[in-house]
Amino acid sequence: MDVPKILIALCGLILLICLTLSITTLSSLRNAIAENGLIVEEAEELIDQLDGYVDVFSQAAKDEADLENADILVDAPQKESQFMIKEINGKIAIYTAQGQFLFESDTHVSTLPAKEREEIRQGILCSTLEELLLRMQDYGS
Repeated sequence: MDVPKILIALCGLILLICLTLSITTLSSLRNAIAENGLIVEEAEELIDQLDGYVDVFSQAAKDEADLENADILVDAPQKESQFMIKEINGKIAIYTAQGQFLFESDTHVSTLPAKEREEIRQGILCSTLEELLLRMQDYGS
């Protein structure tokens, strides 16, 4: 065999390998970019959900502050429940203790242990915003 022909064949083989690796790398990069886009979308959804929580809890904190500033509450015993956690459409929802709807979370009740599911279905009363936040954090909301 002729040496130049062997060198040309080797160069062709190396070129083919380089092209294959380039295509594989570009495909991986394209998939990573697509996955990054999904992550950005999920992050935006979480931000929107957190905005909803902030609105609900800001209003609740304002209501709580208004109650604490009222002259009637000076030296009053512990306040009655202010919030209730219940189920709505299979998800965890927050209501005022009087039953006014405030917020529906994305957490499905079916993902919780049986005991917690039953408590939520019956309604869990929370006397403070802190207690409500802790419970919602426990439920992954």
